[in-house]
Amino acid sequence: MQNITVREIIINTINNIELMFWGFWSLGVDLFIPLFQHFNKKRGSIKVLTNHLTLYKAFSDCFFKYVTTVILPQRVNLLLHKLFRV
Repeated sequence: MQNITVREIIINTINNIELMFWGFWSLGVDLFIPLFQHFNKKRGSIKVLTNHLTLYKAFSDCFFKYVTTVILPQRVNLLLHKLFRV
């Protein structure tokens, strides 16, 4: 079994923080879009902000799915190869 270096621990920690950020951002946008849509009925200027949030939500969802289905499994496989030489 190989030793894990400090560099690998730091990289894994940064990747985990990035995943948590995207997850919480996606959740936050999910919560705020209905609020902005409610104000959208009263004011037309919020409509632009709602559209931007909807687009950003779609982008963050796609990016999060890409990270969890493509990048994360590659990282896990790489880590398994380094740890256990599978």
